[in-house]
Amino acid sequence: MRRLGTSLVALAVLAGASPARAGTEAAPAGKVGTVVSLTFDDGDATHVAAARLLERRGMRGTFYVNSATVGRKGKLTRKQVVALARAGHEVGGHTLTHVRLDELTRDEQRGQICDDRERLLAWGLRPVTLAYPFGAVDAQAKKVARSCGYDAARTVGGLKQW
Repeated sequence: MRRLGTSLVALAVLAGASPARAGTEAAPAGKVGTVVSLTFDDGDATHVAAARLLERRGMRGTFYVNSATVGRKGKLTRKQVVALARAGHEVGGHTLTHVRLDELTRDEQRGQICDDRERLLAWGLRPVTLAYPFGAVDAQAKKVARSCGYDAARTVGGLKQW
């Protein structure tokens, strides 16, 4: 079997989602469903193959890219990132250069998170979620992510809505 890069499969249990209709309609009031979220971090070039596998099965994934590394050797190109979104996959932020946010000043965090999101927006994407590199986050980085416009963010263990 071909290796698909450094991918992470995360499971998130979100209120109001029906497994049979995940992403299309809310579950009836009072019901809680399970949504399985397949996520791929770091923008590896091999993620194109992962997207094709998902698409053949009628599924979509979330691809977290570091916008400053897009186009480098072994990484997705900008054209590929945009194509993922056009194919119905979510493209989320993962900071500019994949740094540990808990080791940065607030200004450095802001640059890594906000500049990354702004670049993705400039490419015509709609990044609404952020994946903290290495799952490394502190309270300050969470506030910065929120102020940059993200609706939710995840560590290694799952998605957290604000």
